[in-house]
Amino acid sequence: MRRREFITLLGGAAIALPQAVPLGVAFAQSSERVRVGYLWIGAEGSDGQTLSGVRQGLADVGLVEGRNLVIERRYADSHPERLSALAMELVRLDVAVLLAPGAVVTRAARSATETIPIVSVTNDPVALGFAQTLARPGGNVTGLAITASDQLVEKWVELLKDVRPSLKRAALLYDLRPAPMIERVARDASVTIGIGIMPFRVTDSEELGAALAAIEMARPDGLLISNDALLLSSRSRLVAFARDRALPAVYGQREYVDAGGLMSYSTSIYDVWRRAGSVISKLLKGGKASEIPIELPTKFELVINLKTAKALGLDVPLHLQQLADEVIE
Repeated sequence: MRRREFITLLGGAAIALPQAVPLGVAFAQSSERVRVGYLWIGAEGSDGQTLSGVRQGLADVGLVEGRNLVIERRYADSHPERLSALAMELVRLDVAVLLAPGAVVTRAARSATETIPIVSVTNDPVALGFAQTLARPGGNVTGLAITASDQLVEKWVELLKDVRPSLKRAALLYDLRPAPMIERVARDASVTIGIGIMPFRVTDSEELGAALAAIEMARPDGLLISNDALLLSSRSRLVAFARDRALPAVYGQREYVDAGGLMSYSTSIYDVWRRAGSVISKLLKGGKASEIPIELPTKFELVINLKTAKALGLDVPLHLQQLADEVIE
């Protein structure tokens, strides 16, 4: 059930950036079909709320599939090495805009074209080298910056400690490429909160199996899953891993909780990609990606699955339930 919404800006950023403004029926009367490219690192259907957010955001500005919009979708099936070829395929289709969820996809899209505008959602586009500044990106990449997983690690650890006060060691599973500072921040968080963080890296689906085997051997008291596209594509496997080993886990995206995971705290990916619709609209009306500011998140959500907590023998404190945006019972 819906409790409340956290409305804030990333890290209390002082820079004032324009907010996405609904453009109504700007394209509703057009008979011309707009063609956009969409590239995802995982299999079709594994992108959670990303594609649904894209569709709603485009509908908000009058672009509807089957009427005046074609979304050319390509999926890498959790093989990142395929992304560059798929991006080139979309470029050859002469799409008006490329949609790139995540740092790995954005890098592949940018390697494929310097002229087609790319609407990207990544942790920190400036630190990752996709933009010169948030206010003025300077290249062909614009879009939105989500709260970096390395900045959320301490919050995840606190939540894990709340549901398992005896927590001593937690495994952190992540892809280093979207969040290069995550290990350092994880270690800082472990000192602040007083638990050990054991980092486990993955870069493709084959490495995931080895990482999970290593986590099982390490016998942690809890599990943290970072908010990147590669891991999201394997969320059913990760949720099952935690469940079968009775590990409390905090995830970086709510789709894990919908799939049976215990708890998530994150930027709302649906909201972020819905807001991207207005960015796409600006580009289609002649705006330059180099001059369209990269926006910051405005919505964060805590989601808790009480059914999973009960199965794990955990008591979720009442104050967490009251803070949650949604509690699944």
